[in-house]
Parts: sequence; C-alpha cells; structure tokens
Amino acid sequence: MKCGFRLALPFLVALSVLCNISAIAQIEQIDLKSLAKKASPAVMLLTISDANGDEIASGTGFLISSNGKLITNYHVIEGGARAVAKAENGGLFPVEGVLALDPENDLAVLKIASKGLPFLTLSTSKNIEVGSRVAIIGSPLGLEGSMSEGIVSAIRESDEGIGFIQVTAAISPGSSGSPVLDAKGHIIGVATATIRGGQALNFAVPADAAIALIARAENTPVAQPLDSVVARDDSKLIADSDYMDARQAESEKDFAQQLKYAQNLVRR
Repeated sequence: MKCGFRLALPFLVALSVLCNISAIAQIEQIDLKSLAKKASPAVMLLTISDANGDEIASGTGFLISSNGKLITNYHVIEGGARAVAKAENGGLFPVEGVLALDPENDLAVLKIASKGLPFLTLSTSKNIEVGSRVAIIGSPLGLEGSMSEGIVSAIRESDEGIGFIQVTAAISPGSSGSPVLDAKGHIIGVATATIRGGQALNFAVPADAAIALIARAENTPVAQPLDSVVARDDSKLIADSDYMDARQAESEKDFAQQLKYAQNLVRR
C-alpha cells in the first residue's frame, strides 16, 4: 500500500497541474465565430467626405447605444464635413453630428440617424494583463467585418494611468476606431494606430477613456455638425517639433524614438 501511494502521489500532482493548465487555456481561448456573430452587427464602416462631397477618409466605428451613439477615432473624422456609416447588412446611416470629442485620446462620439440598433458594451481597462487574448473587428481598406486575433503585448502607462494598450492583433488603415474585445466579448480598448518598421506595433486607447467621453456625450442634447467642430489645420502639426523629430527618427530607422515622439503628439 505504501509503495502504491508513493507511485500515485506524483501522478496525482502531475494530473492536477495538467488540469489547471487546461482550465487556463480554456479561459484564454476566444470563440471567434461566436464573437464575430455577436459583435459584427454593431461595427460600422465610416466614410468621411469634405464640403465638396469628395471622400477624404474611411475608418471604423462601433455602436454603444440602441439610439445611434457611435465611437470612433478623432483622426478618422478630422477635417470632414459629412460622414456615412455602413452596417454589416449594407444599411447606410447618415452621421447627424458629433456629441463629444477627446482629441488627446483620439476619440469621438458620433450620432447616427437610427433607433433600435444592436450595440456593444465597454468594460474597464484596469484589469487588463499582458498575455491576455484579444480580437479586433474593423474595416481595413474598406473591407468591413474583418477580424484579427492576438494578445496584449504591453501596457504603456502615462502619468494619468494607462496611456496605450499594445496588441499583436492587426490594425490596418481603415481599422482605426475598431473595438478591441477580450475573450468574454467585452470592449477593453479602441484601435487607434500602428507603426510599421521591421514589425507592426499596434496600439489601442483604453476603454476607460471612452467611458469618460460617453459620460460627457450624455450631457449633449444636440449633435454638432462635423464641419463646425473637426476642422483640421495641418500646418500646426507639421510645424510641431515632435512631428519633425518623429519624421527624422523614421528616416534613421530609430522606431523606438519615433514611437516616443508620436506618443507626445497624441497626448496633446
């Protein structure tokens, strides 16, 4: 009996460890099919036009209420006069205007003309851990409903808290404003930027910044026209010392410094 116990104990310990590893793997695994089915109807392709009706930009936005409140990046709508949101089923919804802006965190809350739409819920970013699995649904190059998967590769903190969430899930042109979802389908961030140089570095604004902006939007009774609040003055950007230093660092392939200067620009 003693000999049998000695043989069984290591086996039971090993079995327990394997069970724990299996349980962790199941928790971190994302059911991409279910996630896409649930989230895609609330994710929209945004097309931005100037005062002449010419398309100047496209991006992604996602609904956070049934009455048409939608979140995207500030840089997606910057300089635009009109915008249209296209749903997964092909439906087109004119953007009535802007409810709230946060240029520092590259966020905007828009209002589209519709009711009874599916929407997503944001979750706090405070419990995010490096290594957590995430998925992004966006419209890269206008191809709406595109999904990418990855992990949280780093959390970049600022003096005010979480500055950026760095992820390995792809963020391509047109994906700006896409929801970043965790394994449970909660929105933990808003895709905002990618830097390419040897490898792609992808960044998202933490959901807490979006939650704060939504609270501001609740106090805005009427949406303001795009062209009255998002006029762009590129001359200020080009003259900024951090912009010029970032371009210099890019030419020297010093991408760590380029990221540093770019972060300074985004914070301002």
